[in-house]
Amino acid sequence: MFSLVCLLALQLSLERAILEAEDGRVDDATVLVEALENPDPRIQRLAVRAIGRLERPRYAASVIALLDHRDPALRREAVNALGQMGADVDLQGIVEKEKDGAVRGVVYETMGRLLRTDERLLAAGLKDHDVLARTGAAKGLSLFFGGRNRHLRRRPSRL
Repeated sequence: MFSLVCLLALQLSLERAILEAEDGRVDDATVLVEALENPDPRIQRLAVRAIGRLERPRYAASVIALLDHRDPALRREAVNALGQMGADVDLQGIVEKEKDGAVRGVVYETMGRLLRTDERLLAAGLKDHDVLARTGAAKGLSLFFGGRNRHLRRRPSRL
């Protein structure tokens, strides 16, 4: 029982350190990068979300490593983090490889937030066999043509 209490205290301490690093936009994100190696996917999700919010592409390699993780929720957070940091990553390749529809949906939505996205990739997502992926593609198209990038006034090309 005592060891369980100690383990819980350590975990809470790590969670607090992650949240403080995220909130403080720390220059040295060592605690966050190290937390990506934690065996608890919940801790990993907190850490990858915090790394994304730092918006520093230099941490992209640490996040990309999580795209092969067995936990789809962690893969979704990794994709979001890569998009948030503006990392130069092959999102189309991720969509083609990803088996989980919810993760593909997040990839499509993330594509919609990025200026370098080809709208045809998003349009192709509307034909995905999974409803969550199609929903993500629709959200991505909405973001691409209006949403958060409204000031860019993109015009659809001929698909």
